[in-house]
Amino acid sequence: MATRPALLVIVVAGAALRLWQYSADTSLWIDEIALARSLLSMNLRSLLTSPLLHNQVAPPGFLLVQKLAVTALGPSDYALRLFPLACSLASLIAFGRLAARTLEGAGAVLALTLFATAAPLIAFGSLVKPYSTDVCVAVLMWRLAHGLAYGPVTPRRAAVAALLGSLLVWFSHSGVLMTAALGAALASLSALGRAKAVPRRALLTILGCWAFSSLAVTIATLWNVTPDTRDYMQWFWGPLFPPPSLAGIVATRWPLYQLRDLFGKGQAYTGLGYYMPLTYVALTAAGFVALWRRDRRTALLLTAPAALTLAAAAARQYPFADRLIFFLLPGFMLAIAAAAEAARRLLWPFSRVAGTLAAAGLLFPAVYPLVTTPPAYYTEHMKPVMAYVRDRRRPGDAIYVYYGAAPAVTFYGPRYGLGRAEYLIGGCHRGDGRRYLRELDTLRGRPRVWVLLTHAGPRFREREDILAYLDAVGTRLDGIVVESHGVAANLLPAEAHLYDLSGDRTSSAAAAEAFPLKGPSSPGARLGCGEGPQAMLETDFQ
Repeated sequence: MATRPALLVIVVAGAALRLWQYSADTSLWIDEIALARSLLSMNLRSLLTSPLLHNQVAPPGFLLVQKLAVTALGPSDYALRLFPLACSLASLIAFGRLAARTLEGAGAVLALTLFATAAPLIAFGSLVKPYSTDVCVAVLMWRLAHGLAYGPVTPRRAAVAALLGSLLVWFSHSGVLMTAALGAALASLSALGRAKAVPRRALLTILGCWAFSSLAVTIATLWNVTPDTRDYMQWFWGPLFPPPSLAGIVATRWPLYQLRDLFGKGQAYTGLGYYMPLTYVALTAAGFVALWRRDRRTALLLTAPAALTLAAAAARQYPFADRLIFFLLPGFMLAIAAAAEAARRLLWPFSRVAGTLAAAGLLFPAVYPLVTTPPAYYTEHMKPVMAYVRDRRRPGDAIYVYYGAAPAVTFYGPRYGLGRAEYLIGGCHRGDGRRYLRELDTLRGRPRVWVLLTHAGPRFREREDILAYLDAVGTRLDGIVVESHGVAANLLPAEAHLYDLSGDRTSSAAAAEAFPLKGPSSPGARLGCGEGPQAMLETDFQ
């Protein structure tokens, strides 16, 4: 097959990008640390049968392998990220084989190029979260379903499909959606006589095993989710569900904007960074149409998971947004490649150059983010910040840790010679910015005060108010700002600043109370300070 060498080259390049990301040893950010605390502090039995710390939820299989990794290799960032890396590499290889089986012409090369160069998929391979596992499980389930639809399926292959599908759902919450959607698609094809390759009895056995395993993992997961965690998840993800009325859906253009953010510059690691993201939403739809015209079995298998996820979102059971729908991305990329290949074939009889340029023109804007922003990707990279403070800290220096930086400082502090008694953790005062200034006022009169900041979201403008106040009442002596690196929007820096606050303190109380704030100075409704990762650590201030 002429495309096999090209596919092999792309797989090697994609693997190199993922290994590049892994070897960079970037800092865990707050969500990763929240999950890592459970992995490192809980024994295996508690990890699998008890609620996780800090309102975290993760698939049992993922937790099992992660715990085995840190037990065998030690509690390093490399050990914590080894299984996500393995899933990222496995999904790359499996996706190449899936693309070769489902697309014609140059479609497989185009699809694999999109998959191999997608910045979030590269970053997911080094995140201590199950996102790369979600993608890997989705790709493997698509391959299983495609093999069952096209066969031939021997009894041995049927047994392998039943066992493997039943096992995969334990590694991914979205895997339950995949098995339900693909199971329904296979049952429909069998009923219509389109899936004759697998005997009906074998198919019923396979789908029964998948359903039983999906039900078991759902029960196991819900058993370990406390009412507080369920409430937190509903609060956190609730705004991403569709409006309850048709008029609201039309007004908010749901789910168009969610797909735009998926292809465009979403939050943190969750946007592909494509230019003209709505164009790629349209290409995805066009690709599914092209697949439906050419091969309805493949089209049904690729579209069924997205359709079921939309239905689950409409029922307010699963958000159709953000990193929770990245498992659908392989299907979307296959559709985009199918659309590009259809454009190439349409123009090819008139001009081979025009056909080639049309396909390349649709591909290039998707690869461009990688060209302009190559790995390694990181956000809230506190390791170099803490190394900077370690090398410049003097005996007697005071250290104030902003609440958003506290998880990283406590997690990495021992590695950089920073004991828990050597710094003060500020409180979370979202919506009441003046309380940060009152905390800082307790350090007035000190000639050397380090202030460590990260995870300071722009909504409340806390970072701006803190630094502006310190600049007003003290003198900035030193500092470091490590900007985050990625293709998404609103990536947050990690930083440390050294201030001399030994000036006149006669008006210290008045200064904090009268200083003009850019952010809000009175708390509003529920803001999440007392739950989730924000509640990992208690403040040292009353």
